[in-house]
Amino acid sequence: MSVQTAHRSAQSNNADGLYNAALLLKDGKGVERDDAKAYNYLSRAVQLDHLPARIQLAALTIDGRGIDAPDCHLGTWHFKIAAEKGR
Repeated sequence: MSVQTAHRSAQSNNADGLYNAALLLKDGKGVERDDAKAYNYLSRAVQLDHLPARIQLAALTIDGRGIDAPDCHLGTWHFKIAAEKGR
């Protein structure tokens, strides 16, 4: 998926688009790395019940990327929800 396609998809509030755009932003692939925007996109995808987005959001939360400080409690909570919903 191209960077432009991912951003267009994210702007339309598509869960997969939000997730894919967040991964590009998180890793700085094809765009300047932006942890805050990646966190925002992942949060929006989680609101749309996107399981892989929840896992990525949990990791960012524990690392403190895109937020003010690491939050192990919240990150672990996201991992727990993902584990309960996963296969």
